[in-house]
Amino acid sequence: MKKAIIPAMAAVLMSAACASAPEPTLADEMRASAGTFEVSKERYLGFAKDWEREKKAERKALELIDDGENRIEKGERKIRKAEKAIRNGKDMIERGEREIAEGKSTVEAARSNLDVIEKRYDAARAGDRREKGLLSGS
Repeated sequence: MKKAIIPAMAAVLMSAACASAPEPTLADEMRASAGTFEVSKERYLGFAKDWEREKKAERKALELIDDGENRIEKGERKIRKAEKAIRNGKDMIERGEREIAEGKSTVEAARSNLDVIEKRYDAARAGDRREKGLLSGS
């Protein structure tokens, strides 16, 4: 009997080994198409640590990008403000130069008027002296 059981068991084992793999289930097909697969706990923890490290690096990179963009905007605002100050300064210089020119022309006009007034005054005094001299000599 032992002799009959051993070949029968060998036949069962051989048929099981030669049998085709079980048909894949819908879940197996979905996992295969999505690229997911089962991994051991150790590999999962390794992936999780790598993923966390990558997420931290990504967050840091995004923070640096935001910081850089903020600095760029701040620099652009400063440049616009400086350009506006330069334009205002140029306008002030032009107004100052116009006022200087107007002031010079006013001074020249006032000096010529003063010269005319002084000449009239001198002429009037000279005329008064002549009249006084004529009146006192009579």
